[in-house]
Amino acid sequence: MHKRYILFFTSNMMKAITFFSLASNSYTVALTSEKTTRETQSSSEYYKRYPSYPKYCSNPSEMAKRNVPPLNIEGTGLPEDASIDILQVSSIIRHGQRTPYAGNIPCWSKYKAKDTDTSSWDCELTTWSSPPRFDPSEKYLLFEKKYDALSEPLGNFLGGTCQMGQLIVPGYEQEHINGQILRDAYFGDANANETYGKNILFLDNDVEVPKPYASPFTFYRADDEQRTLMSGQVLLRGLFHQDLQDKDGAIELHTADYHNDVLTSNEQLCPTLTKLREEALQSDEFQQKNSSMEAAELREILAEDLGSEGFMDGGHWFEPMDYILDCLMTTMCTDRTLPDRVDDFGSTSDGRKGVFEQIVDFVSINDHVISSFDSMM
Repeated sequence: MHKRYILFFTSNMMKAITFFSLASNSYTVALTSEKTTRETQSSSEYYKRYPSYPKYCSNPSEMAKRNVPPLNIEGTGLPEDASIDILQVSSIIRHGQRTPYAGNIPCWSKYKAKDTDTSSWDCELTTWSSPPRFDPSEKYLLFEKKYDALSEPLGNFLGGTCQMGQLIVPGYEQEHINGQILRDAYFGDANANETYGKNILFLDNDVEVPKPYASPFTFYRADDEQRTLMSGQVLLRGLFHQDLQDKDGAIELHTADYHNDVLTSNEQLCPTLTKLREEALQSDEFQQKNSSMEAAELREILAEDLGSEGFMDGGHWFEPMDYILDCLMTTMCTDRTLPDRVDDFGSTSDGRKGVFEQIVDFVSINDHVISSFDSMM
C-alpha cells in the first residue's frame, strides 16, 4: 500500500486552499515557479516597527518555535517497542503573509491618503511561469509576471506593483521554513533519527523512490489563488530541496475554476450553506454578542475614531467590522502605520487588552459562531 502525505493550504478571508498529498510510494510539484526580483528584503528586515506582533503575523521568533511533534504511541494500547509504519500524514497550513485581499476597502479615513504607507503596495516577489515544451531537448522559457503596466492616473487596486492578496517576501520565507519543518519530521534515516525515527515517511536517497516529489508519490491540489499556489510551491521547494539539487523537477498542479471549486464552502454550489449562514446570524449566540455593549463601543471606535465606512460589493453590504481584521493584520504584519487609536497591541499597562486585540477577539468569535453553527442543536 502506498504511503501518503496530505497537506492543505487555507486562506481565512478568501478561503483559498492548496492541497497536497505526499505518498511514500505517493507525491506531485508545481511548474509555475516563483522568484524574487532584484534584491529583496528578508523577514529579518521586517517586524521592527512594533514592540510585539500577533501570532497571526508568524514573525521569525514565532516560526522558530514551531515543529512537528514526534510520534507518540502512548494511549494507543500498543507496546512501547511496537513496530509502527506511517502510511499517511495530513497537514493543514495557511498560505504565507500577503497583501490586502481587496483594493476597494475603506479601512480608515487616511488609509488611501497619498502621504501614508498604506496607500501604495509595491512587491518584490513576482510569479514566473513557463509554457510547456514538447521537445525535451529544449530549455524552458520563463516569463516573469509584473503588475507595472499602468501609469497615472491609472493604476492597480493597491496603488503600486502588488497584486491583490498576493504572497510577499516574508510569506515566501514562512512557507520555505514550513517545508523544512516537514522535511525534518518525515524524511531522513529512521535508524539515525532518535526524535523522529518512527515518523519517517521517506528515506533519504531511497533507490526505490528516486523522485519522491513526482507522481505517484506526491499529489498537489490547489485552488486558483496566487498566494496559495505560490505558498504551495515554496513549501514544496523547502520540503524537496535535497531531492531537487541540480535537477529540473516537474510537479503537477491540479486546480479548477475558482468559482466552481469545492475546496472551500461554496454557496453557489451548495445553497444550503447560505441557509445555514443566515440561521447562524439569527442565532441567540450570535445576536447576543453582535448586539452587546462591547460591540456598540467597538463600532463607534471604527466609525468615529478611524472613519471606517461600510460599502456595497457584489450586492452585499459590508460594515467595517466585516473587513477590519484584514486591514489591521496586513498593515501591522508589514510594518506599516496603524492609526493611533488601534496602535496598542500588547501595550496596555493595566493588563487589559487594547482596542486592537478587542477588535480581533470580537471578529474571531463572531466568525467562529458562524463557521461552527449547528442547525440541529
